Amino acid sequence: MSTRRIAAAALVVLASLCVVLALLAGYARTAILDSGQFADRATAALGDQPVRDLIATKITDEAVLRANRDLVAVRPLVQSAASAIVGSSAFRGLFHKAVRDLHRTVFTHDRNTATLTLADVGVLLAAAIERFQPDLAEQVPVSLDIQLDTGAEGADALDLGGLADGFEDLAVVLAIAALLLMIGGVLLTPDRRRGIVHAGVGVAAAGAVVVVAYQVGRSVTLGAFSSPDEAAAAGAVFDHFLQDLRTWALVMIACGTVAAAAAASLLRPVDVRRPLRRAWDVVVAVPATPWRRALRAIAFVVAGVLIIVERRFVLDAALVLVGVFVLYQGVEELLRMIAERTPARPAEGGEERPRRVAVGPLVAGTVAVAIVALIVAGLVASGGTRAASAIAPDTCNGHAELCDRTVDEVAFAGTHNAMSAATNDDWLFAQQERFLGDQLRDGVHALLIDAYHGQRIGGNVRTNLAPDKTRADLVAELGEEGVEAAERIRDRIVGRGGEPGPEEIWLCHGFCELGAAKLVDGLREVRDFVVSNPHEVLIIVIQDEGPTPAEIADAFESSGLMPYVYTGPAGPPWPTVRELIDSGERVIVMAEDEAGGDAYPWYHAAYELMQETPYHFTKPGELSCAENRGPADASLFLLNHWIDTSPAPRPSNAAKVNAYDVLLARARECQRERGLMPNVIAVDFYRTGDLLRVVDTLNGVGEEDAP
Repeated sequence: MSTRRIAAAALVVLASLCVVLALLAGYARTAILDSGQFADRATAALGDQPVRDLIATKITDEAVLRANRDLVAVRPLVQSAASAIVGSSAFRGLFHKAVRDLHRTVFTHDRNTATLTLADVGVLLAAAIERFQPDLAEQVPVSLDIQLDTGAEGADALDLGGLADGFEDLAVVLAIAALLLMIGGVLLTPDRRRGIVHAGVGVAAAGAVVVVAYQVGRSVTLGAFSSPDEAAAAGAVFDHFLQDLRTWALVMIACGTVAAAAAASLLRPVDVRRPLRRAWDVVVAVPATPWRRALRAIAFVVAGVLIIVERRFVLDAALVLVGVFVLYQGVEELLRMIAERTPARPAEGGEERPRRVAVGPLVAGTVAVAIVALIVAGLVASGGTRAASAIAPDTCNGHAELCDRTVDEVAFAGTHNAMSAATNDDWLFAQQERFLGDQLRDGVHALLIDAYHGQRIGGNVRTNLAPDKTRADLVAELGEEGVEAAERIRDRIVGRGGEPGPEEIWLCHGFCELGAAKLVDGLREVRDFVVSNPHEVLIIVIQDEGPTPAEIADAFESSGLMPYVYTGPAGPPWPTVRELIDSGERVIVMAEDEAGGDAYPWYHAAYELMQETPYHFTKPGELSCAENRGPADASLFLLNHWIDTSPAPRPSNAAKVNAYDVLLARARECQRERGLMPNVIAVDFYRTGDLLRVVDTLNGVGEEDAP
């Protein structure tokens, strides 16, 4: 063999190695190093029963053995409930967020152990058990968090943070190197068409190496587990993460085969059956020397064991080889027909003379490129290049049409003084029929709440009013009658004496003496809702009457709601509802007075982002769309829609102004006047009238679509 041919072969081998490395680097960057894709693949594994069973067992053990040992007697019941929630969309949302957060943490070196923490699993478990045994559900702590800890060694195994940045360009560099080496190998080959055949074979061989490595790696991984259940779960996870790599490799085999067949179709016909027969003769022929016979026998034994133990692998490999053979034969024959002699026009004297089609190579190459393009397009169209989102919502805030709209393009049903509920004990002058959790479950998606400092004294709460809050301010808000009632109750509380409790943050309206609920308890109800409803986006606007941003932030942390709060940039362009759902950060929080600034950037200034209508109307005829708080260029629009009869709101007024025709007419009129979609429509007594129907109509998803 000449030096030139040896050099050409070496370049093709090196190019094939670069192809393998480029494939691995590109796949790692796409499927492993990307937090979203990594979480999608991990969450998709929950679709396999072995994975769900193992996680359900872990949840049960945490609930029974650690959180409450008294549940041991009903362990099968807890196990059944745990199995049910693991398959739910709510759990997939929790799992996806936990995996994504773990991935980001590991790759940024923020902690030393690879611990997957599934927060709020207790909320889902308690809700599942409550359906058939409410008393038992009360024994399940809603604060139950499940930790899957692989320890420091697991963290070290995943510690690819230093390589993550390098993988960004590595695949491209390797692909370019492979291309240049392939070109060099073809140019060095005396017959360049034969060089293209060798290059195609090299690409196909590179794909075959990856396929073999995949199968061997899978076998080794599963062999590390002694339990069949754990092995089955590990196999499912392995496939979800790496099966697309195998698909890419198979496509490489097909593309290399097509390229080789295209080039071979322009050469002297090659009977590929001849080397196969020669290989078979070598296998069946008995060697003359004893040591060769021994090696042959050992090879047979190994092959036999492999066929028995790894039946799936051997069958897959055989099918791949058959597929390569059939593909090569078909493409080579088709392209050879294109490039063969065809009847030419008659020569002088009337005789026909055959001639070779001059454009044969061009046509053959074009057809080959088209076949390769179809193969790659099929891979992309089938989703083989990216995992499908494991938590992609079918609906967003109850409707598929809202998913791809930005926040400022969506109307949200809202409740004014949402905490002021008739279902709260000893709450005077209620403005809503039910408390926060029930409002959300009924379809409300925007909560306007008030927060005050207060101290519990006996069974009541004494308000610690903000220093700048005057009696005149309170009269303007509650009316003289309301202030006088609060002052009488306040005097009775102080007159009884008793040791005041610690100062806390309460949900109140004007005076906590007229009714109060702890802010953290209200936020827990919101947390429970967003955990159980992973496809819902909410807005919370806090009228902060004294509590600082730091205190509000502490309440969000204590309630467990903070992981679901939107921390991205606020203002146009707003994210879509789907993007918020996919991120897991589905609660937008704003402050009326003191926002969080740089310390708590998620706690936004409401009236920098939002403009509103007036809110003090004493009769329906006064309702207007005039400008009130907020700049004219604010992107969100709050429609205040209630009749103020402080201190005692009247459901009869709500029945009038919340009626479908009245509320829809005002919303559309304000939309025309202000040039904005009414994003938050805030009412009193949300269950009275047609608030939800009007919001659906404005969103174009109701019984009567908005024009």
